[in-house]
Amino acid sequence: LLPAEDTAFLGASLPAVAATLATSGLLSRDPHDMRTEAYRYTGPHESPAAAISLRAIDPDRFTIVNEAAGGEVMEEIEESKAFYEVYDGAVYMFQGRTYLCKRL
Repeated sequence: LLPAEDTAFLGASLPAVAATLATSGLLSRDPHDMRTEAYRYTGPHESPAAAISLRAIDPDRFTIVNEAAGGEVMEEIEESKAFYEVYDGAVYMFQGRTYLCKRL
């Protein structure tokens, strides 16, 4: 991230935002870039994009558990879909097999 150059694309508040992120430990000076104003991501996640689901924007999710297999987690489903796909008594299909939903 180059605040002086990227301000044209990301807005006038970019230098202040970059400074705030640097103070919080999410950005630091890039040791591989000779420009003193170059920042890079140094937060707790190797890839912050991996924490974001591309399939849905609903932050509330339900975990679908196979109780017959000792509580094995099958998958997660968005709250907006859960009430019409995995309601009590629903037949749920997962990887070509059918399962009976006992409770939501």
